[in-house]
Amino acid sequence: YSGEFEFRNLVLGHLQRGGAPNSEDIILAKTYGIAAIDAALDNDFGKIVVLNSGKIKRIELKSIFGKIKYVKNDTPEIMVAKKLGIFVNG
Repeated sequence: YSGEFEFRNLVLGHLQRGGAPNSEDIILAKTYGIAAIDAALDNDFGKIVVLNSGKIKRIELKSIFGKIKYVKNDTPEIMVAKKLGIFVNG
């Protein structure tokens, strides 16, 4: 033991998700980034960029505080997870 430590930055989401991003992940991330830049250029502050009904939108940030958004059990992602045995709730 040398008494020295090595520290590295870690984005928790990367650790939790695991694996490399696929093309859909990359496109969505860039779409969010461009939408956020557009909002800043429009001086449209106090909002958050969201994906709603398949479209990128800006909504008031204060409108999401204190609200719980439940995931429906019949979404394709939940149904696939259940079939794979990796979904434990519901």
